[in-house]
Parts: sequence; structure tokens; C-alpha cells
Amino acid sequence: MASSKYRNGDVIDSRYVVLDSDLGEGDMGCVLLVHDQSTGQQVALKYCTYPDEAKRFALEIRIIMEAIKHPNVMLVLASRAARLQLSTMS
Repeated sequence: MASSKYRNGDVIDSRYVVLDSDLGEGDMGCVLLVHDQSTGQQVALKYCTYPDEAKRFALEIRIIMEAIKHPNVMLVLASRAARLQLSTMS
């Protein structure tokens, strides 16, 4: 299992302020509650903690963004593939 490397108050990608660093975790990474400074929204941020899982993580994001449209499925607001794999969800 992954463990969050971020703590409450940390700023990620010069945009997201961590409000809850222990929202959830899974096989590939962790989910944080963050404040998006550019929109003012509170969103969930999921990031990949294992470099060897980055392709699978990106595929998961693409599938959610392109194929799954349902009110009970999160909306992906952003995805970054640079130095860290992350996605923000509403």
C-alpha cells in the first residue's frame, strides 16, 4: 500500500494546497483533499506513487475522462504527466 508523502498545508504543483493528506489510498497511489488555488474549489487529488505504474495510472485517467459518463462517477478536472502523475477530481 502507498503512503502519502504530502502533509496538510503542503502545496503541490504550485496550485493545490493539501487540506487532508489521508483521504484514501490504493495500489498505485494516494488521494488527498486539496484546495485548488486557481479555481477556489475543494477537489480530490490522486497521484501515482510508483513510477512503474505511471502508464497504467494515465490509462485509468484517460478511460475515466473519455469513456465513463455517469453522475456517480467523478469528473476529472485536470491531469498532469510531468514530474508527478496526478489527477484532480470533483
